[in-house]
Amino acid sequence: GTSGRSWWEIWAYNFYAPSDERVKKDIEDISRDDLRAMLDRLDKVRTVRFRYVDEIATFDPQKPGKHRPTPRVGVIAQSLPEELVAGSEDEVMGIDIAQALGYALATIKALREEVKELKHEVDNLRGRDRRRD
Repeated sequence: GTSGRSWWEIWAYNFYAPSDERVKKDIEDISRDDLRAMLDRLDKVRTVRFRYVDEIATFDPQKPGKHRPTPRVGVIAQSLPEELVAGSEDEVMGIDIAQALGYALATIKALREEVKELKHEVDNLRGRDRRRD
């Protein structure tokens, strides 16, 4: 957070973000070209192993809640597409998890399209090889 105090952990069984079409407006399907562009933008995302500044690798009985024996896996907010970033350069930046899920699903969809196209191309090439035999 930005209050100067650490927001350490939240445990819950579920978090829900409204996704019902009835509560949305300006709805627009993402075009095939935009899906591919979103996929290309993932190349710039820094995926990293890290510890937060307050975390420690070795156990300290004075700070048991700060012990993190193994690094986390995540991303660097500054490398993300702007629609996934919460906050600004003037404050601690974070990732909007609901937006990130939508982005991930869109890029999975783009990958699926690419796989379908490649399978079709392979099938066509195999058909040509059979006709030559």
